[in-house]
Amino acid sequence: YNNLAQYLDEYGDRMTEFARFFIEMGSRVTTEDYMRAEGRIAELKATFDDAFETCDLIMSPVSCFPAFPNETFPGSINGDSSYPVQYWNGAFTMHGNAIGHPAASVPAGFSADGLPVGLQIIGRRFDEETVLAASAAFERARP
Repeated sequence: YNNLAQYLDEYGDRMTEFARFFIEMGSRVTTEDYMRAEGRIAELKATFDDAFETCDLIMSPVSCFPAFPNETFPGSINGDSSYPVQYWNGAFTMHGNAIGHPAASVPAGFSADGLPVGLQIIGRRFDEETVLAASAAFERARP
């Protein structure tokens, strides 16, 4: 994100609020912050590797709140605006992104407002085959 900060002045008005938020946040990350994050990622990898000693897949919702129209970004979740919604949007998917385990998102249904809800399927490191097979099986069972 830090490399993208150079484009905020020229293109910021054409970016979504979501994109601007993360570029601005990333431009404030220090080397120390980055190194701390790398340490936490190593711990997270070990935690997931331990979990995969006893299971083949880990499944979770893709998002911790229902989808929202693309033009709008909610200012709060269930009326709570104390923590930026942008952080919560990737609360479940950031683990798969950070640790390098294969993951897939499959359609799992619809919210009360008729917007899509997704299921995330995470597999053991280098076991894309199991993740894709489970994803295909879920999609066949819930077309």
